[in-house]
Amino acid sequence: MAFDDRARRRLADILDEHLGNEGCELLMAQLPPQGWDELATKTDLALLKTDIALVRADLEQVETRLQSRITAEIAGLRTDLTTDIADLRTDLTTDIAGLRTDLTTDIAGLRTDLTTGIAGLSREVSALRAEMHRSQRQLTITLVGVMTVLIGVLGVLDQITG
Repeated sequence: MAFDDRARRRLADILDEHLGNEGCELLMAQLPPQGWDELATKTDLALLKTDIALVRADLEQVETRLQSRITAEIAGLRTDLTTDIADLRTDLTTDIAGLRTDLTTDIAGLRTDLTTGIAGLSREVSALRAEMHRSQRQLTITLVGVMTVLIGVLGVLDQITG
């Protein structure tokens, strides 16, 4: 027979009738709040402890596997990053070498142009002396500008490679 709330009230009424209110309350307080089948036994607790230990062991294995995976993933990312940085360094070195070649060619072209201009000006020295002075000043300013740009580019390149 199940010991539900109705049965509990009936037992309380019988105990109250035979033992009085105080005796009834004393005995009813000794009954479990739910049915006896709801109480955990030492065997139940031992099984629960075993289950918890198994779950803990499983969690430790999962944690170990996750740590291994994360460590491997980080190592892979580190390798990828190192490779990417090396590739970038190579690309920058190549680009810088190309810029140096282009600048050397441009400067050589400017020198050629300047030499040609001076040769043409030497034929008209007396008539074009003022024009030559202005051209030299303009070329000097251009060269200073180019050198300033070169110094800036070399400074940036030094910062990038440094």
